[in-house]
Amino acid sequence: MKISTQHFERWFKIQGANNDAPLLKLSLFDIEKALEYSIGTINAVGRIHSGELVEAASAAQTHSICKLTSLANFAVTVSAYRTLNTCEGVYNSYNVVNIFFMVAI
Repeated sequence: MKISTQHFERWFKIQGANNDAPLLKLSLFDIEKALEYSIGTINAVGRIHSGELVEAASAAQTHSICKLTSLANFAVTVSAYRTLNTCEGVYNSYNVVNIFFMVAI
């Protein structure tokens, strides 16, 4: 498995720009096909309470998603999904075991 060291925002929220033509009227299948036509194959599309959640596959797709102004003849706004694009830190279990072992000695 290849681990990428390049950082780019992967998760985006796409919302309808105005309330009279909401993006939520479209099915997820239609949204995925419109995104594939606009920016290429994406990793994931999902529905959340305030719009659509999209996972970009590459940094180039990130730039393309940020530039979207319309999708399937609907005006849209795109913003990075704040909580999914952050990482607080990861602790490996062997590090924790070593700390407890050193304290016990």
